[in-house]
Amino acid sequence: MNRTSARWPYGASTIGVDYSIKYPYRFTKMSISPYGRDVVLGGRAGLAIIDLEFPLSPPRTISIDSMWKISKVAWCPSLQHHGWVGTA
Repeated sequence: MNRTSARWPYGASTIGVDYSIKYPYRFTKMSISPYGRDVVLGGRAGLAIIDLEFPLSPPRTISIDSMWKISKVAWCPSLQHHGWVGTA
């Protein structure tokens, strides 16, 4: 048993592997979760949350119907609310 499969019970980790993934929208902002497992991308169309363990699976998306541009995305650093994402 190698070190990777010992840490990740669902198979080999994809973290640290290079990928090139195309999305139909342009994202201009990015933030990584406090645990380093998820990434949120922000753009005019909204937010896309990508699980780095399964980067080829469809991202979770949140559409934004606003004329305002997203200038910043950030994960909440609190361990109690580690799943919260904020935009400005």
